[in-house]
Amino acid sequence: MVEVGPELDARIILDKGGRGEQAGFTGAFVGMAAHDLTGQGWSADFLRFDYIPVQA
Repeated sequence: MVEVGPELDARIILDKGGRGEQAGFTGAFVGMAAHDLTGQGWSADFLRFDYIPVQA
């Protein structure tokens, strides 16, 4: 496992944390993305994604 980035304060990313039209924000999301930097149109097929929360 590789440690990445600084620890960030995520207290404002919570349910009903928005203002105005975003007042119904339903919480933080986790996802994956891939970009073809070769310009050859390669695709990325994800067969599995496991999210394991870090234990505090």
